[in-house]
Amino acid sequence: MTTYSELLKRLYSVNLHKGVKLGLSNIESLCKAFANPEKQFASVHVAGTNGKGSVSTKIAYALQLQGKRVGLFTSPHISTFRERIRINSIMVPETAILDILQKIYTVIDSQNISATFFEITTILAFLYFAEQSIDIAVLETGLGGRLDGTNVIMPKLTVITSISLDHTEILGNSLEAITLEKAGIIKNGCPLVIGPKVPKDLISPIVNERKCQWEQVTGHFENFDAENSSIARRCLEILKVPNVYINKGIRERPSCRMEHIPSNAIKNLHKPHAIILDVAHNPDGLEYLLSSIYKRYPQKSMRIVCGLSKNKDLQSCTSVLAKFGSSFHCIAANNSRALPARTLYNALQNAGIKEENLNLKPTLLENLNSAVENAGVNDEVLIICGSFFIMGQIRTYFGFNEPQDPFELNEQFSKG
Repeated sequence: MTTYSELLKRLYSVNLHKGVKLGLSNIESLCKAFANPEKQFASVHVAGTNGKGSVSTKIAYALQLQGKRVGLFTSPHISTFRERIRINSIMVPETAILDILQKIYTVIDSQNISATFFEITTILAFLYFAEQSIDIAVLETGLGGRLDGTNVIMPKLTVITSISLDHTEILGNSLEAITLEKAGIIKNGCPLVIGPKVPKDLISPIVNERKCQWEQVTGHFENFDAENSSIARRCLEILKVPNVYINKGIRERPSCRMEHIPSNAIKNLHKPHAIILDVAHNPDGLEYLLSSIYKRYPQKSMRIVCGLSKNKDLQSCTSVLAKFGSSFHCIAANNSRALPARTLYNALQNAGIKEENLNLKPTLLENLNSAVENAGVNDEVLIICGSFFIMGQIRTYFGFNEPQDPFELNEQFSKG
Protein backbone atom coordinates (compact mmCIF):
# COMPACT_ATOMS: atom_id res chain seq x y z
CA MET A 1 0.00 0.00 0.00
CA THR A 2 1.33 3.45 -0.92
CA THR A 3 2.12 5.61 2.11
CA TYR A 4 1.83 9.36 2.66
CA SER A 5 5.63 9.69 2.73
CA GLU A 6 6.01 7.79 -0.55
CA LEU A 7 3.49 10.00 -2.33
CA LEU A 8 5.07 13.11 -0.88
CA LYS A 9 8.47 11.90 -2.00
CA ARG A 10 7.16 11.56 -5.55
CA LEU A 11 5.65 15.04 -5.35
CA TYR A 12 8.86 16.63 -4.07
CA SER A 13 10.90 14.94 -6.78
CA VAL A 14 8.69 16.18 -9.65
CA ASN A 15 10.77 19.29 -10.35
CA LEU A 16 14.17 17.64 -10.08
CA HIS A 17 14.37 16.92 -13.80
CA LYS A 18 12.61 20.01 -15.11
CA GLY A 19 12.99 23.72 -14.60
CA VAL A 20 10.20 26.04 -13.54
CA LYS A 21 8.11 26.52 -16.67
CA LEU A 22 5.23 28.90 -16.15
CA GLY A 23 2.05 28.32 -18.13
CA LEU A 24 -1.59 27.35 -17.74
CA SER A 25 -1.94 24.37 -20.08
CA ASN A 26 -1.11 21.72 -17.45
CA ILE A 27 -3.37 23.09 -14.75
CA GLU A 28 -6.18 23.61 -17.28
CA SER A 29 -5.87 19.97 -18.34
CA LEU A 30 -5.94 18.82 -14.72
CA CYS A 31 -8.94 20.99 -13.87
CA LYS A 32 -10.81 19.69 -16.91
CA ALA A 33 -9.99 16.07 -16.00
CA PHE A 34 -11.60 16.60 -12.60
CA ALA A 35 -14.67 18.52 -13.84
CA ASN A 36 -13.31 21.93 -12.83
CA PRO A 37 -13.35 21.77 -9.03
CA GLU A 38 -12.15 25.41 -8.88
CA LYS A 39 -15.61 26.49 -10.07
CA GLN A 40 -17.37 24.94 -7.08
CA PHE A 41 -16.52 27.72 -4.62
CA ALA A 42 -16.03 31.48 -4.56
CA SER A 43 -12.49 32.79 -4.31
CA VAL A 44 -10.18 35.71 -3.54
CA HIS A 45 -6.91 35.82 -5.49
CA VAL A 46 -3.81 37.36 -3.89
CA ALA A 47 -0.48 38.15 -5.58
CA GLY A 48 2.50 40.28 -4.57
CA THR A 49 6.26 40.25 -4.02
CA ASN A 50 5.92 40.60 -0.25
CA GLY A 51 2.93 40.37 2.08
CA LYS A 52 0.68 38.07 0.08
CA GLY A 53 0.80 35.23 2.61
CA SER A 54 0.02 37.56 5.51
CA VAL A 55 -2.80 39.35 3.68
CA SER A 56 -4.28 36.00 2.59
CA THR A 57 -4.21 34.72 6.18
CA LYS A 58 -5.88 37.84 7.56
CA ILE A 59 -8.64 37.78 4.95
CA ALA A 60 -9.27 34.07 5.47
CA TYR A 61 -9.44 34.36 9.26
CA ALA A 62 -11.89 37.27 9.21
CA LEU A 63 -14.15 35.38 6.79
CA GLN A 64 -13.93 32.36 9.09
CA LEU A 65 -14.97 34.50 12.08
CA GLN A 66 -17.96 35.66 10.04
CA GLY A 67 -19.09 32.04 9.91
CA LYS A 68 -17.89 31.08 6.45
CA ARG A 69 -16.23 27.78 5.65
CA VAL A 70 -12.95 29.11 4.28
CA GLY A 71 -10.17 27.43 2.34
CA LEU A 72 -6.68 28.93 2.46
CA PHE A 73 -3.94 28.05 -0.04
CA THR A 74 -0.46 29.47 0.61
CA SER A 75 3.15 28.64 -0.14
CA PRO A 76 5.82 27.70 0.59
CA HIS A 77 5.53 25.85 3.88
CA ILE A 78 7.76 25.93 6.95
CA SER A 79 7.49 22.56 8.69
CA THR A 80 5.02 20.40 6.80
CA PHE A 81 3.51 20.34 3.34
CA ARG A 82 0.09 20.24 5.00
CA GLU A 83 0.44 23.92 5.99
CA ARG A 84 -0.21 24.93 2.38
CA ILE A 85 -3.84 23.82 2.38
CA ARG A 86 -6.21 24.64 5.24
CA ILE A 87 -9.92 24.89 5.93
CA ASN A 88 -10.93 27.17 8.80
CA SER A 89 -7.30 27.21 9.99
CA ILE A 90 -7.05 23.39 10.13
CA MET A 91 -4.39 21.79 7.93
CA VAL A 92 -5.38 19.22 5.34
CA PRO A 93 -5.05 15.74 6.91
CA GLU A 94 -2.56 13.18 5.60
CA THR A 95 -5.44 10.86 4.71
CA ALA A 96 -6.95 13.43 2.34
CA ILE A 97 -3.59 14.08 0.70
CA LEU A 98 -3.05 10.35 0.28
CA ASP A 99 -6.47 9.84 -1.31
CA ILE A 100 -6.44 12.88 -3.61
CA LEU A 101 -2.81 12.65 -4.71
CA GLN A 102 -3.32 9.06 -5.87
CA LYS A 103 -6.23 10.23 -8.04
CA ILE A 104 -4.13 13.07 -9.43
CA TYR A 105 -1.24 10.76 -10.29
CA THR A 106 -3.61 8.38 -12.04
CA VAL A 107 -4.77 11.22 -14.32
CA ILE A 108 -1.24 12.55 -14.83
CA ASP A 109 0.03 9.12 -15.83
CA SER A 110 -2.92 8.21 -18.07
CA GLN A 111 -2.99 11.58 -19.87
CA ASN A 112 0.78 12.14 -19.83
CA ILE A 113 0.48 15.58 -18.22
CA SER A 114 3.90 16.99 -17.35
CA ALA A 115 2.66 18.84 -14.27
CA THR A 116 5.02 20.65 -11.90
CA PHE A 117 5.14 20.47 -8.10
CA PHE A 118 3.08 23.65 -7.78
CA GLU A 119 0.50 22.63 -10.37
CA ILE A 120 -0.07 19.31 -8.60
CA THR A 121 -0.33 21.10 -5.26
CA THR A 122 -2.81 23.58 -6.73
CA ILE A 123 -5.16 20.94 -8.14
CA LEU A 124 -4.86 19.07 -4.84
CA ALA A 125 -6.10 22.21 -3.05
CA PHE A 126 -8.93 22.72 -5.55
CA LEU A 127 -10.09 19.12 -5.17
CA TYR A 128 -9.90 19.16 -1.37
CA PHE A 129 -11.79 22.45 -1.13
CA ALA A 130 -14.51 21.22 -3.51
CA GLU A 131 -14.77 17.89 -1.70
CA GLN A 132 -15.18 19.69 1.63
CA SER A 133 -17.86 22.07 0.28
CA ILE A 134 -16.19 25.31 1.34
CA ASP A 135 -17.91 28.65 0.86
CA ILE A 136 -14.88 30.60 -0.30
CA ALA A 137 -11.14 30.09 -0.86
CA VAL A 138 -8.35 32.61 -0.43
CA LEU A 139 -5.66 31.62 -2.93
CA GLU A 140 -2.12 32.98 -2.89
CA THR A 141 -0.19 32.86 -6.15
CA GLY A 142 3.00 30.84 -6.14
CA LEU A 143 5.08 32.96 -8.51
CA GLY A 144 4.08 36.00 -10.53
CA GLY A 145 0.45 35.80 -11.56
CA ARG A 146 -0.23 35.75 -15.30
CA LEU A 147 1.03 32.20 -15.82
CA ASP A 148 0.74 31.00 -12.23
CA GLY A 149 -1.05 27.71 -11.60
CA THR A 150 -3.75 29.43 -9.54
CA ASN A 151 -4.71 31.73 -12.43
CA VAL A 152 -7.54 29.57 -13.70
CA ILE A 153 -10.04 30.88 -11.17
CA MET A 154 -12.66 33.62 -11.59
CA PRO A 155 -12.43 35.37 -8.22
CA LYS A 156 -14.79 37.76 -6.43
CA LEU A 157 -11.83 39.98 -5.60
CA THR A 158 -8.23 40.31 -6.75
CA VAL A 159 -5.42 41.68 -4.58
CA ILE A 160 -1.83 42.72 -5.39
CA THR A 161 -0.04 43.48 -2.12
CA SER A 162 3.32 44.85 -3.30
CA ILE A 163 5.73 44.79 -6.22
CA SER A 164 9.51 44.85 -6.07
CA LEU A 165 12.40 43.03 -7.73
CA ASP A 166 12.39 39.32 -6.84
CA HIS A 167 12.51 36.11 -8.89
CA THR A 168 13.91 38.25 -11.71
CA GLU A 169 15.32 35.22 -13.52
CA ILE A 170 11.73 34.11 -14.18
CA LEU A 171 9.53 37.21 -13.99
CA GLY A 172 11.85 39.77 -15.58
CA ASN A 173 14.48 42.17 -14.30
CA SER A 174 12.45 45.38 -14.18
CA LEU A 175 9.50 46.64 -12.14
CA GLU A 176 7.57 47.05 -15.38
CA ALA A 177 8.04 43.40 -16.34
CA ILE A 178 7.19 42.09 -12.86
CA THR A 179 4.13 44.36 -12.63
CA LEU A 180 2.81 42.99 -15.93
CA GLU A 181 3.25 39.42 -14.66
CA LYS A 182 1.46 40.05 -11.36
CA ALA A 183 -1.24 42.11 -13.07
CA GLY A 184 -2.02 39.00 -15.10
CA ILE A 185 -4.39 37.89 -12.34
CA ILE A 186 -6.64 40.91 -12.95
CA LYS A 187 -9.89 39.70 -14.52
CA ASN A 188 -12.46 41.61 -16.55
CA GLY A 189 -14.92 43.31 -14.21
CA CYS A 190 -13.40 41.85 -11.04
CA PRO A 191 -12.73 44.37 -8.23
CA LEU A 192 -9.05 44.98 -7.46
CA VAL A 193 -7.21 46.24 -4.37
CA ILE A 194 -3.53 47.14 -4.60
CA GLY A 195 -1.08 47.95 -1.83
CA PRO A 196 0.87 51.21 -1.47
CA LYS A 197 4.01 49.74 -3.05
CA VAL A 198 2.31 48.75 -6.31
CA PRO A 199 3.13 51.21 -9.15
CA LYS A 200 -0.23 52.81 -9.83
CA ASP A 201 0.88 54.25 -13.17
CA LEU A 202 1.76 50.78 -14.47
CA ILE A 203 -1.44 49.15 -13.20
CA SER A 204 -3.83 51.87 -14.36
CA PRO A 205 -3.84 51.08 -18.13
CA ILE A 206 -4.43 47.39 -17.41
CA VAL A 207 -7.41 47.87 -15.11
CA ASN A 208 -8.94 50.46 -17.39
CA GLU A 209 -8.74 48.01 -20.29
CA ARG A 210 -10.35 45.28 -18.17
CA LYS A 211 -13.03 47.61 -16.81
CA CYS A 212 -12.32 46.90 -13.14
CA GLN A 213 -13.36 48.80 -10.07
CA TRP A 214 -10.09 49.32 -8.27
CA GLU A 215 -8.38 51.28 -5.54
CA GLN A 216 -5.01 51.65 -3.92
CA VAL A 217 -4.48 51.46 -0.17
CA THR A 218 -2.33 54.43 0.81
CA GLY A 219 -0.62 55.73 3.93
CA HIS A 220 2.59 55.51 5.92
CA PHE A 221 2.80 52.39 8.02
CA GLU A 222 4.88 51.65 11.10
CA ASN A 223 5.69 48.12 9.94
CA PHE A 224 4.81 45.47 7.39
CA ASP A 225 2.03 44.01 9.51
CA ALA A 226 0.28 47.38 9.73
CA GLU A 227 0.48 47.73 5.95
CA ASN A 228 -0.78 44.19 5.36
CA SER A 229 -3.59 44.72 7.86
CA SER A 230 -4.69 47.87 6.05
CA ILE A 231 -4.76 46.03 2.71
CA ALA A 232 -6.71 43.14 4.24
CA ARG A 233 -9.15 45.54 5.91
CA ARG A 234 -10.08 47.19 2.61
CA CYS A 235 -10.52 43.80 0.94
CA LEU A 236 -12.83 42.63 3.73
CA GLU A 237 -14.85 45.83 3.55
CA ILE A 238 -15.41 45.19 -0.17
CA LEU A 239 -16.46 41.64 0.71
CA LYS A 240 -18.97 43.20 3.16
CA VAL A 241 -17.55 41.54 6.26
CA PRO A 242 -18.76 43.29 9.45
CA ASN A 243 -16.20 45.41 11.30
CA VAL A 244 -16.29 43.26 14.40
CA TYR A 245 -14.82 40.36 12.41
CA ILE A 246 -12.46 42.55 10.40
CA ASN A 247 -10.92 44.06 13.54
CA LYS A 248 -10.20 40.67 15.03
CA GLY A 249 -9.31 38.94 11.76
CA ILE A 250 -6.58 41.35 10.69
CA ARG A 251 -4.70 40.72 13.94
CA GLU A 252 -3.99 37.20 12.69
CA ARG A 253 -0.61 36.58 11.09
CA PRO A 254 1.20 33.48 9.85
CA SER A 255 4.20 31.98 11.62
CA CYS A 256 7.58 33.66 11.17
CA ARG A 257 6.24 37.11 10.36
CA MET A 258 7.82 39.44 12.92
CA GLU A 259 7.20 36.60 15.38
CA HIS A 260 8.55 37.19 18.88
CA ILE A 261 9.78 34.07 20.65
CA PRO A 262 8.93 33.96 24.40
CA SER A 263 11.97 34.16 26.66
CA ASN A 264 11.08 30.87 28.37
CA ALA A 265 11.81 29.09 25.07
CA ILE A 266 15.50 29.12 26.02
CA LYS A 267 17.16 28.00 29.25
CA ASN A 268 20.24 30.22 29.10
CA LEU A 269 21.06 32.29 32.17
CA HIS A 270 21.46 35.37 29.98
CA LYS A 271 18.60 35.78 27.53
CA PRO A 272 18.56 37.99 24.41
CA HIS A 273 16.65 41.24 24.76
CA ALA A 274 14.24 39.86 22.15
CA ILE A 275 14.16 36.97 19.66
CA ILE A 276 12.35 37.54 16.38
CA LEU A 277 11.69 35.09 13.52
CA ASP A 278 10.78 36.38 10.08
CA VAL A 279 10.85 34.98 6.55
CA ALA A 280 11.99 38.28 5.01
CA HIS A 281 14.23 37.06 2.18
CA ASN A 282 14.55 39.82 -0.42
CA PRO A 283 15.88 43.40 -0.19
CA ASP A 284 12.50 45.09 0.32
CA GLY A 285 11.35 42.54 2.88
CA LEU A 286 14.62 42.77 4.83
CA GLU A 287 14.57 46.58 4.76
CA TYR A 288 11.04 46.71 6.13
CA LEU A 289 11.73 44.07 8.80
CA LEU A 290 15.00 45.51 10.09
CA SER A 291 13.90 49.14 9.98
CA SER A 292 10.78 48.19 11.97
CA ILE A 293 12.90 46.40 14.57
CA TYR A 294 15.28 49.36 14.77
CA LYS A 295 12.35 51.70 15.46
CA ARG A 296 11.13 49.40 18.22
CA TYR A 297 14.54 48.78 19.81
CA PRO A 298 16.63 51.84 18.84
CA GLN A 299 19.17 51.42 21.65
CA LYS A 300 19.87 47.73 21.05
CA SER A 301 22.35 46.03 18.74
CA MET A 302 20.97 43.52 16.27
CA ARG A 303 22.54 40.08 16.01
CA ILE A 304 21.27 38.45 12.82
CA VAL A 305 21.09 34.77 11.88
CA CYS A 306 20.38 34.56 8.17
CA GLY A 307 20.05 31.99 5.41
CA LEU A 308 19.00 32.80 1.85
CA SER A 309 18.22 31.03 -1.39
CA LYS A 310 20.57 31.12 -4.40
CA ASN A 311 18.27 33.12 -6.63
CA LYS A 312 18.18 36.26 -4.49
CA ASP A 313 19.85 39.62 -5.21
CA LEU A 314 22.69 38.86 -2.82
CA GLN A 315 24.45 42.20 -3.07
CA SER A 316 21.28 44.17 -2.30
CA CYS A 317 20.30 41.78 0.51
CA THR A 318 23.69 42.00 2.22
CA SER A 319 23.74 45.77 1.81
CA VAL A 320 20.49 45.95 3.81
CA LEU A 321 21.73 43.45 6.38
CA ALA A 322 25.00 45.34 6.85
CA LYS A 323 23.11 48.62 7.35
CA PHE A 324 21.29 47.31 10.42
CA GLY A 325 23.16 44.34 11.88
CA SER A 326 26.15 44.40 14.20
CA SER A 327 26.96 40.67 14.19
CA PHE A 328 25.99 37.84 11.88
CA HIS A 329 25.66 34.06 11.88
CA CYS A 330 25.52 32.62 8.36
CA ILE A 331 23.49 29.46 7.84
CA ALA A 332 22.05 27.43 4.95
CA ALA A 333 18.98 25.22 4.70
CA ASN A 334 19.31 21.54 3.83
CA ASN A 335 17.89 22.24 0.42
CA SER A 336 19.20 22.29 -3.13
CA ARG A 337 18.11 25.93 -3.55
CA ALA A 338 19.99 27.16 -0.47
CA LEU A 339 22.78 29.70 -0.82
CA PRO A 340 25.93 28.22 0.80
CA ALA A 341 26.63 29.80 4.18
CA ARG A 342 30.21 30.58 3.12
CA THR A 343 28.90 32.55 0.11
CA LEU A 344 26.71 34.66 2.39
CA TYR A 345 29.67 35.13 4.77
CA ASN A 346 31.87 36.39 1.92
CA ALA A 347 29.15 38.69 0.61
CA LEU A 348 28.71 40.26 4.06
CA GLN A 349 32.47 40.81 4.19
CA ASN A 350 32.25 42.54 0.81
CA ALA A 351 29.43 44.69 2.24
CA GLY A 352 31.82 45.98 4.90
CA ILE A 353 31.21 43.65 7.85
CA LYS A 354 34.44 42.91 9.75
CA GLU A 355 35.48 39.29 10.10
CA GLU A 356 35.30 39.40 13.90
CA ASN A 357 31.55 40.13 13.56
CA LEU A 358 30.91 37.17 11.26
CA ASN A 359 30.25 33.64 12.50
CA LEU A 360 30.22 30.42 10.51
CA LYS A 361 29.72 27.19 12.48
CA PRO A 362 29.62 23.66 11.02
CA THR A 363 26.01 22.95 12.01
CA LEU A 364 22.75 24.83 12.44
CA LEU A 365 22.63 23.81 16.10
CA GLU A 366 26.06 25.28 16.78
CA ASN A 367 25.13 28.49 14.98
CA LEU A 368 21.92 28.88 16.99
CA ASN A 369 23.60 28.06 20.30
CA SER A 370 26.31 30.63 19.59
CA ALA A 371 23.83 33.29 18.46
CA VAL A 372 21.53 32.85 21.46
CA GLU A 373 24.42 32.81 23.93
CA ASN A 374 26.12 35.92 22.52
CA ALA A 375 22.87 37.86 22.13
CA GLY A 376 22.05 37.01 25.74
CA VAL A 377 25.40 38.08 27.17
CA ASN A 378 25.31 41.34 25.20
CA ASP A 379 21.56 42.03 25.71
CA GLU A 380 21.05 42.19 21.94
CA VAL A 381 18.00 41.71 19.76
CA LEU A 382 18.39 38.37 18.00
CA ILE A 383 16.80 38.24 14.55
CA ILE A 384 16.55 35.01 12.57
CA CYS A 385 15.48 35.73 9.01
CA GLY A 386 15.65 34.56 5.42
CA SER A 387 14.36 31.58 3.50
CA PHE A 388 11.26 29.64 4.52
CA PHE A 389 13.42 26.53 4.29
CA ILE A 390 15.52 27.39 7.36
CA MET A 391 12.56 27.96 9.65
CA GLY A 392 11.26 24.45 10.35
CA GLN A 393 14.39 23.33 12.20
CA ILE A 394 14.71 26.71 13.91
CA ARG A 395 11.17 26.48 15.28
CA THR A 396 11.96 23.01 16.60
CA TYR A 397 15.06 24.42 18.31
CA PHE A 398 12.87 26.94 20.16
CA GLY A 399 10.48 24.25 21.34
CA PHE A 400 7.57 24.57 18.93
CA ASN A 401 5.72 21.27 18.81
CA GLU A 402 4.37 21.29 15.26
CA PRO A 403 3.74 18.62 12.63
CA GLN A 404 6.83 18.07 10.51
CA ASP A 405 7.52 16.11 7.37
CA PRO A 406 10.63 13.94 7.42
CA PHE A 407 13.61 16.25 6.93
CA GLU A 408 15.11 13.96 4.32
CA LEU A 409 12.25 14.77 1.96
CA ASN A 410 12.88 18.50 2.24
CA GLU A 411 16.64 18.03 2.06
CA GLN A 412 16.60 15.89 -1.02
CA PHE A 413 13.60 16.88 -3.02
CA SER A 414 11.96 20.17 -2.08
CA LYS A 415 11.49 22.62 -4.94
CA GLY A 416 8.35 24.37 -3.71
